[in-house]
Amino acid sequence: METHRRTCCYKRGEKPRYKPKPKHPLKVHVWAGISYRGRTSLCIFEGKMNALLFISILKKSLVPFIRDVYPDGHRFVQDNDPKHCSKRARQFYAEEGINWWPTP
Repeated sequence: METHRRTCCYKRGEKPRYKPKPKHPLKVHVWAGISYRGRTSLCIFEGKMNALLFISILKKSLVPFIRDVYPDGHRFVQDNDPKHCSKRARQFYAEEGINWWPTP
């Protein structure tokens, strides 16, 4: 991991020169699901998440979890982020039989 302290160096009698602070410090992107009966696998990914990446993560971790742990039914609840409510995501929920409960 990186540290983002703004250390400086200067000579006596001169103004301190600060190192520039990075615009976007190192980030770790993680997705996981939790439920009363357990948790999904942890997905670590790079880059910015969009609807296609979100759907691929759900295919790898959520769908197998639902099939194994909730064969008798489930409710999938999440926030109203645009990639979660996109047409592609809603189509994926319908195709995979995911019982998505939209939040108000």
